[in-house]
Amino acid sequence: MYNLLLGLFLITFQVGCYGAPGPRMNGKQVVKRAVCTEDQLDKNPGCLYWKQSGYCDYEYVKARCQESCGFCDPPPPQPCKANENDKKNGCKSWKNQGLCKNGQYHQFMKENCYVTCGYCIAPPTSPPRATPAPQVDPDACLKAHNEKRALHPGTPMLVWDDALAQHAKTWADHLASKGTLEHAENTGEGENLYYFGTSGSYVATCDDAVQAWYDEIKDYDYQNPVFSLSTGHFTAVVWKSTTRVGAALVKVVDGGYTKTYVVARYLPQGNMKGRFAENVLPLAS
Repeated sequence: MYNLLLGLFLITFQVGCYGAPGPRMNGKQVVKRAVCTEDQLDKNPGCLYWKQSGYCDYEYVKARCQESCGFCDPPPPQPCKANENDKKNGCKSWKNQGLCKNGQYHQFMKENCYVTCGYCIAPPTSPPRATPAPQVDPDACLKAHNEKRALHPGTPMLVWDDALAQHAKTWADHLASKGTLEHAENTGEGENLYYFGTSGSYVATCDDAVQAWYDEIKDYDYQNPVFSLSTGHFTAVVWKSTTRVGAALVKVVDGGYTKTYVVARYLPQGNMKGRFAENVLPLAS
């Protein structure tokens, strides 16, 4: 009977997985040192789980888990080596859920989220270089307008007006802040608006806007020269009596979506009722 009990005792001294690693024993005391030496580092992936389960006074655990059980302080993390990196996309989320210090997940996190869990120190990343806000290129914008006007013989070229450009910028900022596209009222200036949105990073230009406005020519009826909502941008671009232009654009990134607002202002303003025939000249034949 004694031999049978002794055999059962020996069998239960150590079990597999992360279960209780054996009976509670009173053996030699482990002297705590300031920082764990190589021989004191955890020798079993189940150490943190056993510690959280209250097994640190078991001899088997004492011998193998001095680091997790607090008999010494873990050494400070060292700079990450080339092979020490996060291998899963969910590391930050799992860390926020406390899994880095959860004994049941400790080994998985150590193998897959080495940097996020702080087992090594990642090199500092350089802050992103500040990039200037996109702006309208006055020369390019003016050229885009005048190239379209040149297609209509007798239509004079425009000149750039900084004051109009500033007015356009103020209104573009307003549109971007509201996330809408609407004309300003009672400015005494002609106005064209353009919006472009993309899930990519492309920022539209004044050239893009002018092309979109001019494309309305396909719907303009020279036999019935009147204002129409479907051609009003085109007629503003080529309006003969207009002599000055200024424009601005604003970029907004919202939820991964890049939005560009372009505003152009004109003086004298076009699209005046009863004056379309004399100001919207036909294409060269």
